[in-house]
Amino acid sequence: MDYLILFIVAAFSTIVFSVLINVFNNNVIGIFIPIQKHAKSLKRKKLYRNMASIIFILIAINIAWFFKLGNVGSGLVLGAFIALNGVLFDSGFGSDLKN
Repeated sequence: MDYLILFIVAAFSTIVFSVLINVFNNNVIGIFIPIQKHAKSLKRKKLYRNMASIIFILIAINIAWFFKLGNVGSGLVLGAFIALNGVLFDSGFGSDLKN
């Protein structure tokens, strides 16, 4: 049951963070635009995206362990990192929210 809660919170927070990060990136600050341009020109984009996913998941697990977060907190952190990975490689839920 604990993993189900973690999965649901992570899925929901991935959607929310993807939209928020995309809106801020495209309309307000544009901090990830240079990284996105560089990521588009990569020859092995899928490989780098998968490697970044593994690294982000490991970072999220370590943050959740260090701060002793519960299922909801761990799901939020995991969802935020998954959304960040999706935005960096232009493959997230909010990637079609371009101007």
